[in-house]
Amino acid sequence: RMQHSAVAQNGYLFIIAGSPDNAVGVSKVYSAQIKADGTIGSFSTLTDLPATLWRLSSVAYNGYLFVTGGHNGAGATSIIYSVAVKSDGTIGSWATLSLPATLWLHSTTTSNGYLFVTGGHNGPNTTLSTVYSAKINTDGTIGSWGTLADLPTVRYGHSASTYNGYLFVTGGYNGSVNLSTVYS
Repeated sequence: RMQHSAVAQNGYLFIIAGSPDNAVGVSKVYSAQIKADGTIGSFSTLTDLPATLWRLSSVAYNGYLFVTGGHNGAGATSIIYSVAVKSDGTIGSWATLSLPATLWLHSTTTSNGYLFVTGGHNGPNTTLSTVYSAKINTDGTIGSWGTLADLPTVRYGHSASTYNGYLFVTGGYNGSVNLSTVYS
């Protein structure tokens, strides 16, 4: 599995979608309990995503998984799938939400009740530096999207994370070269 996403929530590790061969996406979702010693239990197959995806991003926040964008075989998507995580590592029904743009190879993170989406690709030749944010509601939906200050350079295939009130964007590719910069 490649170009998938993995997140931890409620003591479980979730492996979401991806591609077995870099030619087609899958919709499979798996979970495994994280044990106290850092090992994981056996994986269980959960309810599939409503669509096949790879080159996606996902985060977990306040008992929900959020799967953002990705490539569905025809191109970049503007869909977010949200689902509640149950205490036994299973999930509820997928809800369909929207991103403000089509995106794949972007990165997603959360902080202080907000979902942040950074950079990515929105089509075959457009690499982005855009940063979006939306409030995460307690029911697993999101509020209106805002556009924040752009990253200093375009990038995709990067990572984003938050800590102590700061957003960090690391590495990636700008369409010509791999990047080693870290922005905060």
